[in-house]
Amino acid sequence: MKTAFLLAALLAATASAQTVPRLEPADTSPIIQAPETDPTHGAIIPAEGITLEERAEDGNDTEAMPSLFRHEFNLPGSADDGDRIHCGGDVRDHTIPDFAPYQGVRCTTRYPVSRELAQPRPADCELNWGFTFILPAQGKAEIRWKCRGDTDFAYSNTLALEDGQSLKGDGWQCQRTGDSITCENADKHGFTIGSKAQKLF
Repeated sequence: MKTAFLLAALLAATASAQTVPRLEPADTSPIIQAPETDPTHGAIIPAEGITLEERAEDGNDTEAMPSLFRHEFNLPGSADDGDRIHCGGDVRDHTIPDFAPYQGVRCTTRYPVSRELAQPRPADCELNWGFTFILPAQGKAEIRWKCRGDTDFAYSNTLALEDGQSLKGDGWQCQRTGDSITCENADKHGFTIGSKAQKLF
């Protein structure tokens, strides 16, 4: 009986003397941040954000094209259809070809041109057959027709004329009245562009 008791005590002492295994330290590697979802486009983008190249592609990091004119103004339309009349006055660079007269104002419009001022579209014109009202600082106003696919205007930093507001340039002045704009020079020549009709005077 005493022998059995001693044997049991010896076994218990041996078990308590065993070494407990050493615990390994926790993984301290950096946590990789999950990508975020762009709420605008639904595309997956890096967590750190959009690159400069991507901003440029979206047009958010590019500078607006500078205007060729000292004054760029309009008769604005709705958000869907853009400007009803858009004008530029006094060309900055007098060396640009085909932009004379450099002192004066020119306007384009989405309104259909009056029948008496219209010119037939040439058969070889595959682009836009567009017209521009041009008024020099001195002399008569005219309409220039041209087959083209571009525009003279930058459509940036444009002054939206309020009803009754006028803008004065180098030898000319334009005023908005309702849905029309009238431009006149010191010689009392000019043009009126409106939704119902256009005229030179």
